[in-house]
Amino acid sequence: MRIPVWQIVVVAAVWVTFDPGGLLADGGRVCWSGVASAYRLTVFAEPVPLRQGRIDLSLFVQGSEELTHVSGVKATFALIPPGSATPLLEAEATRSNATNPLFQAASLIVPFSGRWQVKLLVAEPEGPFYSAIFPLEVACLLYTSPSPRDGLLSRMPSS
Repeated sequence: MRIPVWQIVVVAAVWVTFDPGGLLADGGRVCWSGVASAYRLTVFAEPVPLRQGRIDLSLFVQGSEELTHVSGVKATFALIPPGSATPLLEAEATRSNATNPLFQAASLIVPFSGRWQVKLLVAEPEGPFYSAIFPLEVACLLYTSPSPRDGLLSRMPSS
């Protein structure tokens, strides 16, 4: 038995409403959702929590009124580093990069931590384009000290 897409969308909308921090989809966590003209746009980020290095941003596009999946739009993510006004990183979101065929995804390598701004550009095939800007908090990498099991301490010279 096949579940209609509208039922999946309704369940996801209820889930986001009551637990936005716990929703995982297409390998990430919801980091922004908003309406741009005829579209409801939802962006997911992975890994959870976000850390400097490789991150994946996924986009789910729905009609703003009927909340059905919309395909055929082009999307680009531009990341603006803390303290800057110009994007440092940019990547087009594509279906081939996503694990879920209803999503578009882009992979970027964030070189340092901080509060980045994401500029999302969405364009219709033969129409206007829309943009949204939202913050994205990126943590620094965790440092792990060597343990005796690594064998590093046994190689230290003794006095």
